[in-house]
Amino acid sequence: MLERDVQNRIMLLIGTRPYLRIWRQSVGVATPYATVQAVIRLLERGDPAGALGLLSRARVIKFGVPGAADITGVFACGMRVEIEVKRPGGKQSAVQVRFETVMNSMSCLYVVVDSEESIEDALCKHLDACPECTDRKEWNQ
Repeated sequence: MLERDVQNRIMLLIGTRPYLRIWRQSVGVATPYATVQAVIRLLERGDPAGALGLLSRARVIKFGVPGAADITGVFACGMRVEIEVKRPGGKQSAVQVRFETVMNSMSCLYVVVDSEESIEDALCKHLDACPECTDRKEWNQ
């Protein structure tokens, strides 16, 4: 199973919980769409050198915080949650471990999960200790 598959299943599983609001948090780089279109036109005209030259000069847009978890959100009590999704057996990168350390130092719930079961376990630990969220947990049943 791919990491993307695990992530999609987790989003579907917990995305409608009344005690939790979550959203995807993308990190990466992109090239403006107009540049991509121009590169495609050059390639269609048979000018790979021109396309390569345009790409080498293209503006690159960076987005997100390096190391940020795949899913972020907030519990009803106000506590932030960061969910790093890995395929079964997957490991965090060094920058992800640093991000986790920062989040933990700020009383954020940061979890690394590789299945629907592992996210349920992590959420239950918080719910068992949080009266505000536990009250809303009942709404889901």
